[in-house]
Amino acid sequence: MYIFCIYICIVKKNENLIFRVTPEEKKDFERAAEISGLSLSAWIRLKLRAIAAKELKDMGEDVEFLKPNKNP
Repeated sequence: MYIFCIYICIVKKNENLIFRVTPEEKKDFERAAEISGLSLSAWIRLKLRAIAAKELKDMGEDVEFLKPNKNP
């Protein structure tokens, strides 16, 4: 998990993803991120990447973000 956190923290990110949540969801997400020792952004990425990878693999799809980066 530590290596993964380093990876998601240092890889250049150029895209934004904006979504709406309830005040209660935001508060709980922030608490969970704080407990995990991550920024909210890193925590959300970590969780979404895990879920997306599992769902794509379960459907036999490629997971593009798990492929080696050719332009580090």
